Amino acid sequence: MEKTYYFSNPNMINKDTKLIVGIGDSFCAGRGSCSLELWEKYGWDMNRMYTDGKTEVNKSNYENSFINQLCKYYLTDWTPLNLGMSGKGTRFSVNELFINPALGIENAKEIIVVFVVSGFERFDIANNFVNQEHFVTQWPVYEESTNGRVGYSALTKDDDRKSIYDDTFVLCEFLLNVIHLTNWCKLHNAKLLLISAFNTELNLKYFIDVLSEHAVDPFKEKTLSGLLNYVPWSRIIRPMGYSCITDMLMHLEGWDEFMPNYGFRNMHFETVGPNGYMSKCQHPTEKGHRVLAEIVHEHILKYDEIKDVEILPDLKRFII
Repeated sequence: MEKTYYFSNPNMINKDTKLIVGIGDSFCAGRGSCSLELWEKYGWDMNRMYTDGKTEVNKSNYENSFINQLCKYYLTDWTPLNLGMSGKGTRFSVNELFINPALGIENAKEIIVVFVVSGFERFDIANNFVNQEHFVTQWPVYEESTNGRVGYSALTKDDDRKSIYDDTFVLCEFLLNVIHLTNWCKLHNAKLLLISAFNTELNLKYFIDVLSEHAVDPFKEKTLSGLLNYVPWSRIIRPMGYSCITDMLMHLEGWDEFMPNYGFRNMHFETVGPNGYMSKCQHPTEKGHRVLAEIVHEHILKYDEIKDVEILPDLKRFII
């Protein structure tokens, strides 16, 4: 029987289980990686796929995700648990480890968590923890096509009516959630790897450039360095040396010149990329996820050889 799990059998995890847990957004959940037969069945029409064929398409996506392929082809004695869901952000991703008690994740003998980091601006709010969609994700602003829906940037944080949304807000939210994540991993002796889906700003320099503006004295510098130390910078996977998955896919498709400034969003094609790594919906195909599975496997094998980076209080020396 194929080992594919998402929100599944609560009895599947026990004291002998070696568990690979994927958390994140659509790039974790495998969106776009369903079989070519299913793409063709629904005429390469994404609306039809996720309405008429939602169940079978999502099942195929999860089966072809790199989390599942990792256990299918490489770590064959490990069990995959994919908690990724399309459109979600950091708060959702991390909290999925906490709010699925029926799965018994903590019972596993060994745990590796792979966190596919999405856009920092996505802000997940609690929905209903006993239903499948535990969080509803909010964006700062919405297009007119969303019937006047108000983004969270309309919320203000002081008497001057300044929006809560800025770079500092989203990075602080990310840091807070990563603190929860790293503490959970330490508590359960779990290994942790991160990889960015499409966000090129998942790097130390960007965080220091944004947050050091507020570190105006030695005490605040020390505070910031302490917070930054919660992020396992040395455990962030740079696929093929690129900052994120989409940049790697652009390279594999031969589109390096179109890569800058989130250029993947401007790539429009009818089926898959010329080399078969990027899907019509600008996500990895099954072939693309196979590459990711191999890359993640390589990082797991050398996990214990990687030295953690410590951010020192004197942040100025990191600012280029």
